[in-house]
Amino acid sequence: MLLGISRSHWGMYETGKRDLPLRSKELLADLLVYIHASKASAKQPQDSQQHLREQKLEHLLRENEYQQLLLARKMADTEKKQTGQIRLLLLVDFLNNTGAKSEKDNGFNHQGLLTKAKQTIAADFTTILLEQELKKEVLKFEKKLIESQLRKKNL
Repeated sequence: MLLGISRSHWGMYETGKRDLPLRSKELLADLLVYIHASKASAKQPQDSQQHLREQKLEHLLRENEYQQLLLARKMADTEKKQTGQIRLLLLVDFLNNTGAKSEKDNGFNHQGLLTKAKQTIAADFTTILLEQELKKEVLKFEKKLIESQLRKKNL
């Protein structure tokens, strides 16, 4: 219908048994040129989309590295607190097991130290460290995934 010919005429043209009228040939040529030009211009947006995708992946990679850095700092802080807790508990144990039970003899009130030690026992740094280790592994896996996506697109 677009070329102004019947289906049977088109079928005969495809098999080479009949030729198209001049107007139909011109219209078909214009249509084919337009389609080929559209395919070529469609590749350009794909290139820009590819570039945007790479930029997004690079941004995600930088964000991942930043999150890993923050997590490493948090883990160091948690380990420091855990070490302090262990030392405090050892000090309290020392005070309980030695002759320093008499507060009046040395003028030191270790009851306040006992209270603080009981409060720090409530903070379970081992569980916190475990959660942070798991998050660290997830971030490492995410980084590998992002890097593989970047390599896949660069090949």
